[in-house]
Amino acid sequence: MPPLEQLLGSAAGLSPATVTRLTQQWRADHQVFGERDLSGSGYVQVWGDGIRLRIRLREAKSCVLVLMGVRADGAKELIAMSDVHCEAER
Repeated sequence: MPPLEQLLGSAAGLSPATVTRLTQQWRADHQVFGERDLSGSGYVQVWGDGIRLRIRLREAKSCVLVLMGVRADGAKELIAMSDVHCEAER
């Protein structure tokens, strides 16, 4: 069973055209998110972390780098997220 069908259920009607359309929309949304202006965000704290995944892509291990910000009112916000290949564990 394809991953999207597992996530959304087999009744979701995931034709190849639907998958293509969703993929294009997600890519466009991701680009807009990555290019947004943060100059007026007012973060009082910013931190980053790496999340090591237990999957391998070819011979490299994968990580997700996450950057979070906290505004003056205490609201947390995802600033950025990117997948990278990790160095070998020590």
